[in-house]
Amino acid sequence: FLGLAGLIAYSINKKLHPNATQTAPDILVVSTVKAYEHTLAERIVVTGHAVAREEIGVFAEIQNVRLKEILVDVGSNVHKGQKLAVLDDEAAQLQLNLVQAEFARAKDALNRLEPLQGSGNVSEISITEAKSAYQAASSRVDEARLFLRHTTITAPEEGMIYERRATLGDYGKIGEPLFKIAKKNVVEAQLRIPEDSLHQISLGQSVQLKLA
Repeated sequence: FLGLAGLIAYSINKKLHPNATQTAPDILVVSTVKAYEHTLAERIVVTGHAVAREEIGVFAEIQNVRLKEILVDVGSNVHKGQKLAVLDDEAAQLQLNLVQAEFARAKDALNRLEPLQGSGNVSEISITEAKSAYQAASSRVDEARLFLRHTTITAPEEGMIYERRATLGDYGKIGEPLFKIAKKNVVEAQLRIPEDSLHQISLGQSVQLKLA
């Protein structure tokens, strides 16, 4: 009976004082700021590649000759006639020395025979053959000099090197460019813009480029 009376008294006390055992609620602190208008800059990140407005290819004039020296790289500004690379010229120089020696012998032979022409001491056939040998030797000298000159690769026009394919030790091949030059340093960017971003692009809008 006493236990039941105590339980009834406890229940009545809870109803009369329901928050007696609860802690006080936290105080909510509110701060205010002044609203203002501001333009947000939205960026569109796209990828692409650089191309020359007017491209000039630089090619080797001779093939199967090793590239021994490269004097420029991507980004180099070059002027017309500037040396860009050098092919191995040892064999070309040796060939020039040989044909120059042949030319000297042919010239001496012709110089000995020409004063005797018409004297009866030398046949006309011998003089004709000496002249032919002299002319052939002279042509071989010109060809060897041209071959040697082609071992030096120069810029055909003023501009900027924007692509380099030349690699030390490679062998030059006719028809394959060693370098590509942007004439007068004019380079354009070709960018791939997603279709859903085209409405955000307008004429004259500034673009920030980063070369990788």
